[in-house]
Amino acid sequence: MTPLLDHQLLDITSYDLVKAYIEDEVEDLNWTQQQLDLITLIGQQNYLTKML
Repeated sequence: MTPLLDHQLLDITSYDLVKAYIEDEVEDLNWTQQQLDLITLIGQQNYLTKML
């Protein structure tokens, strides 16, 4: 993981909050990557039509 999640730098509450935040950001990044892959696969116009 990231150096920010070093147990010695954060108390347990802060560690849990930062860990949850990072996990959420990873999920967002994965969703964005999936959307970009879909745009590549079906084209921008079809993607935009699908989003309506």
